[in-house]
Amino acid sequence: MKTNVIMNRPMGDLIVNQRTSDGMFNASALLNQWNDSNISKKQINEFFRLKQTDAFIEVLLEEEKSPKGNSPLGHNQAVITIKGKNALGGRTPDIVWMHPYLFIKFAMWLNPKFEYFVIKFVYDSLIELRKVSADLYIELCNATNWYYLNNFKKEATIEHYMINAKIIQQLVFGKTMNGNPWQDATEKELRLRTDLQKILISCYNRNMTMEKTRQLLEARVELVDII
Repeated sequence: MKTNVIMNRPMGDLIVNQRTSDGMFNASALLNQWNDSNISKKQINEFFRLKQTDAFIEVLLEEEKSPKGNSPLGHNQAVITIKGKNALGGRTPDIVWMHPYLFIKFAMWLNPKFEYFVIKFVYDSLIELRKVSADLYIELCNATNWYYLNNFKKEATIEHYMINAKIIQQLVFGKTMNGNPWQDATEKELRLRTDLQKILISCYNRNMTMEKTRQLLEARVELVDII
């Protein structure tokens, strides 16, 4: 059984609450903070009445199912509502916990400024990953050339550089492709490509055998799949 701890995380001027047992976020707490600091009040039911919200939840539940029926975050629920209780001072309010992906959508609906920063973060992250990966490609070519000069007394050829590219494509996409598949790659695929490039560079520089290099590359892919 997982120990449940509530973690406080800053979101601009607001604080969001996330529980460690399943990663869910407290949407009610965020909404209360928003309503306390804004003249224009919002109700959580307004968010759930949106057709876009229903459609997103449907996709979320479908996509987050693993072969075992649980999401990688440890649950396969989009929303968990803890009903309020009758107390001396009146009934306590309900508490709505949301899946992290749904919570981000909720926060973006609540605050358009936050929506801007979320979009900007994702865009900038992808651009930076492509730049880092391109820089690593040059470093990988240099390491490959050193490896062949040191072991075979000849410079690497275009075919040797293509071998690197095909190895990485096979490990990331499960197959090799024509053209430039990285233009449409996801953030996860780009991060994996970057990690694999770093491993190849290190292996060439350390003059490791191709068998050992392959083992290290495959081990990294297995780790990504687990995460």
